[in-house]
Amino acid sequence: MSFRYQKLESIGEVEGKQVILRVDWNVPIRGGKVYDDFRIQAAIPTIKYLMEHKASIIVMSHRDVSEDDSMRPVAEYLTEKFFPTVFVPDVDILALEGKLAGIAPGDVVLMENIRRFRGEETGDSRFGKDLSRLGDIYVNEAFSVSHRRHASIVELPKHLPSFAGLRFEQEVETLSKTFNPGHPFLFVLGGAKFETKEPLIKKYLERADTVFVGGALANDYFAFKGLQVGRSRRSEVVPDLSQTVNHARLALPIDVIVKQADGSRATLLPDQLKSDDAMFDAGPESIKFLKEKIKDAKLVVWNG
Repeated sequence: MSFRYQKLESIGEVEGKQVILRVDWNVPIRGGKVYDDFRIQAAIPTIKYLMEHKASIIVMSHRDVSEDDSMRPVAEYLTEKFFPTVFVPDVDILALEGKLAGIAPGDVVLMENIRRFRGEETGDSRFGKDLSRLGDIYVNEAFSVSHRRHASIVELPKHLPSFAGLRFEQEVETLSKTFNPGHPFLFVLGGAKFETKEPLIKKYLERADTVFVGGALANDYFAFKGLQVGRSRRSEVVPDLSQTVNHARLALPIDVIVKQADGSRATLLPDQLKSDDAMFDAGPESIKFLKEKIKDAKLVVWNG
């Protein structure tokens, strides 16, 4: 990459300038209402910092549950809970340039779901440059998606002075501890997108004393071992796990909570599933195993 983030405290004079703030507000919404604002809360200190320094703030985020996901409920939630937020529904750069010109100092504007824009997920360089016309400064507060080569993450900051948000900086400092960790070191990995997690598994099998893989990721390992995983969520194509499946430091759930065909739930061993069963969680013996590992660990890193 041709850019390097600076610390937010070195941003200098921003009064009257437009700051593009990339966040991860892919928050759960039910009935048009935000019901878990953890990710929103994480970015509030950075927004308030910019507001206090009289910058105009253009916030861009994604939601990826479906193509129709809008950021409008998030703008309404911000207005209700934190500060007035203007929502701009346009997904056309030219229209946005007109509407975002001359935002008053301290104002907060939330753009529509950035993944609705053509060129975002493909990392289109021209789209990234077009986005840069919307502001004078770029701040990344979307640590959780900064591994993705999307235009608003990689291409946009090539064209503007670029800074790390307060939470982003904290995340980097915390994860830096894993370069020289205390031992025992426990790495716990969950989630469902194996293609983004496999590099982490390989890396931390070399660094950590135990790498516990749970969630839908574990289902891929069970399937690779030839076990019946039924209706459990897993990758469409089982990845080649031959390099890690028998690693001495890899740990998988000992038992699993299963939803059966009749809707009932049961605790089973991973090799006891039937074709109509679906794994949803680690079982009590797995939790007991993790508790013991956590109790003895000098460092615990939990991802996903």
